[in-house]
Amino acid sequence: MMDRRKSGARRRFRHISHSPAKAGAIHHSATLLRLVLIIAFAALSGWWPMPGSARAAVTITFLPGTVSIDAGLQDALAAALADAPQATAHSSYFAVSALQGADGWLIVSLAGFVQPDAAGAWSLEDANWVGIALAEQQPGGAWLAAVEKTAAFGEMLQRAPDTLLDANAKASLMPGRLLGPAATTSYRFPWQPGYNMYYGMFGLHAGGYSGLGDYKAVDFLSDGNTSAGHAPNQLLAAAAGSINYVCKGPSNAAIRVGEVMYLHLQITNTNLYVGRSFAQLEPIGPMQPGNFSDYCGWASQNDGWFHVHWAFPNTGSFQVSGWSLTWVPTSTVSSIPWVRDAVTVNPGQWMQADFMKTSYFPVVYH
Repeated sequence: MMDRRKSGARRRFRHISHSPAKAGAIHHSATLLRLVLIIAFAALSGWWPMPGSARAAVTITFLPGTVSIDAGLQDALAAALADAPQATAHSSYFAVSALQGADGWLIVSLAGFVQPDAAGAWSLEDANWVGIALAEQQPGGAWLAAVEKTAAFGEMLQRAPDTLLDANAKASLMPGRLLGPAATTSYRFPWQPGYNMYYGMFGLHAGGYSGLGDYKAVDFLSDGNTSAGHAPNQLLAAAAGSINYVCKGPSNAAIRVGEVMYLHLQITNTNLYVGRSFAQLEPIGPMQPGNFSDYCGWASQNDGWFHVHWAFPNTGSFQVSGWSLTWVPTSTVSSIPWVRDAVTVNPGQWMQADFMKTSYFPVVYH
């Protein structure tokens, strides 16, 4: 099994502290309507006003990311993160995992961690939070930034140029609409219908992202042998939606569409950018075969094999094409089967939407 951590020289961490401004007190004479509006605004923007007091100072430490950013942008992102409690509630270390830009604007994908390993490295699968920030370069070169789910982000999103995000992409990223409800989405398996993928031996396992409510994950593998009924190397969108987070490393990439994470895509894929929308079962792109390891994921698998690490919210149940995974959200699980009616598919079996077969192909993977 390969080391999950990327080796190499690490630059010194940059520690930045910010104290958000004091939230205004709610007057005793405020009407019930005003109170309701304040609560609604707080829920939408990701923070809760604290009467008569300020929120505690937040210390942001930046780790080396998949791309480098200058000190001015880093300072702006630190200030924006300090005003985004949904990001800092579970994380104090952050890394930039992807950038895209146009006309003086940037979309910055970020991953948050409790702490890195002893060498200062990180892996996306250990992240507590993932999300995006918008950044606009001001006259004179300074940066202004805001993190998703905040009122400031919504305001910047409306001003962002269409060359950065079109109208549909903006609508999908507005605070309150950023994530799609996994429990009510009709999912399909993310490979070509009529073909099989191998339900990984780790079964249902921890998926990370505790700051997003905690995730579970499953692995699906194939060797691409379509003559044997095995799925070709083409990942499909399990549900319609838009990319709202990207991690792009030197050897593999990961995205979030709605609330679902897809890890181990090939980095040459031109579809992997925030705002890119997919219809259900539209091709996303090929998965990375063989062995690899970088910030965005790792695998130790047989030559020619590939897999998707498919992560979703830890709600206790996940339904796909009539099949169900059911578990106790607080438990550590590995052998949970997919079940439909009286049929089960266990870890170590091949499956497709309509039937399964029990041949077993040894392979080492994650």
